[in-house]
Amino acid sequence: MRRTVIAILLALGGPAWATASEDLASAREALKADNAERVEKALGRAEEALPDHAEVVSSTLVGQYFYYRGMQLHQKSGSSDETLNAWRQAFAVDLEVKWDDEISQDDTARDLFLALRTEVADRPQVSAQVPEATGAAQLYVDGVRVRTGDTVREGEHLAQIVCDDAKTYGTWTNFGKKMKWFKLCPGGVDTSVVVVEEEPEDDFAEFGPMFGGGDMGAGEGDGSETATDTGSVELPAPSEPEIREEVIPAWSRVKWPFVVAGGATLATAGGLQLLAMSNSKAFYSLDNSELSSRSSVEDLRGRTNTTQTLALGAFAVGGGLMAVAVIPF
Repeated sequence: MRRTVIAILLALGGPAWATASEDLASAREALKADNAERVEKALGRAEEALPDHAEVVSSTLVGQYFYYRGMQLHQKSGSSDETLNAWRQAFAVDLEVKWDDEISQDDTARDLFLALRTEVADRPQVSAQVPEATGAAQLYVDGVRVRTGDTVREGEHLAQIVCDDAKTYGTWTNFGKKMKWFKLCPGGVDTSVVVVEEEPEDDFAEFGPMFGGGDMGAGEGDGSETATDTGSVELPAPSEPEIREEVIPAWSRVKWPFVVAGGATLATAGGLQLLAMSNSKAFYSLDNSELSSRSSVEDLRGRTNTTQTLALGAFAVGGGLMAVAVIPF
């Protein structure tokens, strides 16, 4: 029934975004059924449809597309590098992407997925390459309004522009090459137009949410606008998936280079300690023929003391490195 309604809307000139939204919903159902062929077809259609949206697309929808790509790869080859990269890409677009238990209940893969969120949050930023003069055009990356000097996380993004004629055009880009924003508009952009953007007057703003002013915190202070301000679309909500608290596993916070260095240092300390004990045993042995003179006794004692000192120092350094590895700073 739902597909019939969508088809009628499209035939009557309904919103173009319905196609991509429906394709992603179909991809989710196919992933739940582990139908690889249907998943590939649905995601392929969504990949082509997203840049052709007639309206600005939200980061939720774009992030969901990359998440489903990752789940497709997970069903095919487990937690491979390709799978993890797809999940990283989803977080590069939207850090709020959620794990869908109706698609997979693999706890190990889920922990990896959650650990990637922390990693991607610290990913370097790249310029969105917004020109200084944009006229009446409005530029968006993954549904968020961008202006001159703004940056985005490294990765693939959906860039969209609302042109002078109020029509929206888009493309996939990683901003690795020069981004020709105005080329997306068939008629170009008149950059001589100066648009003064003002905050809408609100006589009751000083009284706060007691007058039902809506979302009082959205975009406050940074001047950003999300796609929800311009009629963007969201993926239909999943059918009551199991809600689980997302807890980032403790091991993902461990500084593994320090663990490796600390382990190697402690192993060295152990070797030195064994050597010192061997020298000490030889020093007190009455049958040791090498201790035939005062100088040989002094030499063995000196080597024993030096080795013991080095062992204690290595134990201290190794313990310190292990502590740095697990203590958050």
